[in-house]
Amino acid sequence: LEFVPAEYPPEAKSAGVEGTVVLSLVIDEEGAVTQAVVTDPGPHPSFSAAALHAVTQFRFRPAEIDGKPAAVEIEYRYQFVLEKEKAAPPPPAEEPIVLQGRVIERGTRTPIAGATVESQEVTAETGPDGRFALRGIAPGDVIVRVLSPEHEPFSTREALEEGKPRTVEYRLTRRRYDPYEAVVRGERSRPEVTVRTLETEEVRTVPGTQGDVLKVLQDLPGVARAPFGIGLLVVRGSEPNQTIVYVDGVPIPLLFHFGGLTAVVNGDVVRSIDFYPGNFDARYGRALGGTVELDTREPKREWHGAAQMDVFDGRLEVEGPVGNGSAYASIRRSWIDAVLAVALPRVSPTSANDLRVAPRYYDYQTKLSFPALGGQAAVFAFGSDDLLTFVRPEDQPGRPSFHLSTTFHRVGASWRLPMGAFTNDLVFALGKDTIDVERGDAFGILTDVESLTLRDSLGWKLSDGLSLELGADMYLRRLTYDVFASPPGTPGAVGDQFQDTPSTVAESALGYWLSPALYAEARWRAMPRLLLVAGLRADGERRFARNRSWLDPRLSGFYDLRRGTTLVAGAGIFGSPSQPQQTSPTFGNPDIGPERALHLSLGVKQELPYRSNLELTGYYKWMWDLVVRTRDVDANGQPLRYSNAGRGRTWGLELLLRRELSSGLFGWLSWSWSRSERIGDPSVTPYGWRLFVLDQTHVVALIASYRMPNEWILGTRLRVVTGNPYTPFSGSVLQADTGSFQCLPGAPLSQRLPTFLQADARLDKRWVFEKWMFSAYLDVQNVTNHQNEEARFRNYDCSQTVPIPSIPFFPAIGLRAEW
Repeated sequence: LEFVPAEYPPEAKSAGVEGTVVLSLVIDEEGAVTQAVVTDPGPHPSFSAAALHAVTQFRFRPAEIDGKPAAVEIEYRYQFVLEKEKAAPPPPAEEPIVLQGRVIERGTRTPIAGATVESQEVTAETGPDGRFALRGIAPGDVIVRVLSPEHEPFSTREALEEGKPRTVEYRLTRRRYDPYEAVVRGERSRPEVTVRTLETEEVRTVPGTQGDVLKVLQDLPGVARAPFGIGLLVVRGSEPNQTIVYVDGVPIPLLFHFGGLTAVVNGDVVRSIDFYPGNFDARYGRALGGTVELDTREPKREWHGAAQMDVFDGRLEVEGPVGNGSAYASIRRSWIDAVLAVALPRVSPTSANDLRVAPRYYDYQTKLSFPALGGQAAVFAFGSDDLLTFVRPEDQPGRPSFHLSTTFHRVGASWRLPMGAFTNDLVFALGKDTIDVERGDAFGILTDVESLTLRDSLGWKLSDGLSLELGADMYLRRLTYDVFASPPGTPGAVGDQFQDTPSTVAESALGYWLSPALYAEARWRAMPRLLLVAGLRADGERRFARNRSWLDPRLSGFYDLRRGTTLVAGAGIFGSPSQPQQTSPTFGNPDIGPERALHLSLGVKQELPYRSNLELTGYYKWMWDLVVRTRDVDANGQPLRYSNAGRGRTWGLELLLRRELSSGLFGWLSWSWSRSERIGDPSVTPYGWRLFVLDQTHVVALIASYRMPNEWILGTRLRVVTGNPYTPFSGSVLQADTGSFQCLPGAPLSQRLPTFLQADARLDKRWVFEKWMFSAYLDVQNVTNHQNEEARFRNYDCSQTVPIPSIPFFPAIGLRAEW
């Protein structure tokens, strides 16, 4: 609202120095600048003081959050440009165009809007497409200058001829090639007690992830480390399958390819990641753990492409305009199977050590975005295919073999329509999931699930302090499966493991599975400092001719204790249906019901200087009706196999100290302290509470990444994790009929593996050319080669155990070209 020009330092003016000072400004609720910090002093030392004196006198229109004035922190660039001695009057409109063209970004070829093009005291500003036109310039050799706040200054000499307009294309070098820098966009506020949002450019260079932005979820508070880093999301002491992942509102069955090497969605198409470790709102259900929501980015209107390869896979991407919209397509395929075929050659046709391993995966994503019916629509498709096989030679029938294939595909459309005080979001998708597992001649399962997903939400802003959201969330599945296996234990037998013997039981089934849900959520600004969010979700399920339903009420509160300090609290009931295999008439119990949990949390969020913030959250979770193994029988004496007799409890404290990407520095420190316990069915586990098999008392992660000049990025990650609990052996019994030893377990989960400690490092370098960019990275896991113990393997008579180490020192190299 009020701009105060800075006095040009005389020493810089006499030396002819121009430049830009970058500052971090804190603007209060009245629009006044209450704090100004120089983050980049520019090319002359006297620029900083002059810029600080001017910007502290600026007056802005106050920012608004939920319709109320609020304090914010922004990045501001103050440019020092030498003024000309005389300001020429603007050229008459009838004068012909002398110089015209387009200004684009070097390397990415993205049009630069709002850049200033100047020559002979005549100026013009580029439009949204980067185009400009200068009139009234005298012919001859002239100097042309182009200025943009996000780019390095550009100047060149042009030879202009009388009566011949010259068409040019200027390419400016970006100060830092971070696509989210200097971009302001509006987002729907997130009314959750704990939500952690990650921007793609911030996390794509985190060490130990090989550039996979989704693997960073495992370094956030509330997430336990999975054994061998296989990619399971163990959120606040819940089972991994109790955390749901959505891509643009569509649920997917898994997040990572086999072994957790990389995510099933290419990080280049992900705009942001929202992670809700608990107490999420009524939009989400069917989960007792957490929720992950991936938002894919909008395709660009200019033609772009990229190709990348590393030690695991290769990928290819392309995007550009399509009609009145834009689209992208991405495909990735691993070559681990080809590498292993070379690294592990066949020794001989009869070699006893010849067990062929052939893992392979691929995934794809495509999206077309366009305006439609007054709103914005998108058509999308994505999918993943994993294959892992251990193949035995045909001449060695005694050797084991294993086959695992998991595949999913999704195709759908979304439509967002603003209607004044109303906003409607609709997502519709069709999908198919396939799981094929075979272990020798003893066990096999083939499952096909065809699904229809429909999600629709209607937001209504009744007033500045009250808004309402109504929504529907429905799944319809057509499930077919074929299973053959040994019976999973008989009543009174020791253990419930499948035996490696010829199959004796088989089952085939075809059924429909309907899961409708309705929800309502109200957001009420009860007082200027108090926001209340109340939600109610009703879920139903019809599976194998059995109906179930449950109701989940939820309530959250946010109190602004003072500027930058917010107290948060939440309480809610959450429900989740049992897994399909648990309701199998032959191998499960069709009568088991949904699992339930109570989430309680209390925390504080504190904004800190230098774009930093601190979160401290305590939580407690009580779980009941958990599905567990049982040896009980029904009225006819048939084994039930599963029951809802399980209970669980987990409590903990989470800390996150985070600095957002600013002035090249980004990172966070996270610490989780927790304890998770379970009680099983009395017929199987007559003792009381025991530790959860993935319980970890302390999980600490330190992430730091620094963007240096000339497009160098250096980062490190340090993780310290309490070892997982395990059950020791108390001895063994020799089975005379087989000559083998049967181990006798000791106290369940009474011992822990040693503490996990791993340091990773990463170095990135990007080279920017006129029309394309090339980058390379070196990502080194376990730089200290620490021998972390992941499990213990027993010897033949259970008298000793041998530690199984985690990944050793492992360097990975990646190359990427963008155009």
